[in-house]
Amino acid sequence: MWQRLLDFCKNGRVMIIAFVATNFITFGVFKSLPHLDGLLIDLQFSYDKAEVLAILTSIGEAGRASYVWGNLIDNVYPFAYGIFFIGFLYRFFPANKGALLALVPLALAIIDIFETAQIGVMVRNFPDIGETQAMVSSLFTSTKTVLKYASLLLVLVAGINAVRLKIRG
Repeated sequence: MWQRLLDFCKNGRVMIIAFVATNFITFGVFKSLPHLDGLLIDLQFSYDKAEVLAILTSIGEAGRASYVWGNLIDNVYPFAYGIFFIGFLYRFFPANKGALLALVPLALAIIDIFETAQIGVMVRNFPDIGETQAMVSSLFTSTKTVLKYASLLLVLVAGINAVRLKIRG
């Protein structure tokens, strides 16, 4: 199953579609969400219940409604960037290393899905948010952030490797 996923993700057309979808969601959808003023819980590295309540209070009812809508899109986002990152790493690293390194963006996408679910629950339950709920959500967010930067670094190294191989012929 893992090999089938790797082969699917490294397909050139699939990678292009995933790349376009990732950028459309990042720069088109997320940047245009109204009433949020950049106050997104999942952009924090960590947080507690008080910080979540402060953010959700400050964006108001309209911002929370935007957040719910954005959360629906955020359920698709990990699939788009996950497919691209996995395919890129598998395509531009030797197969054995690429397959192993592709586990990092796979873990990132899975953690992001769980984080999105946790934040969605907090937004919908506002102002009734528990300490444990905020702590679990924050743990997912912190883990996602670390895996995101690790994935981006790996993709950068894979890109440099691809250019190096192209130059060598």
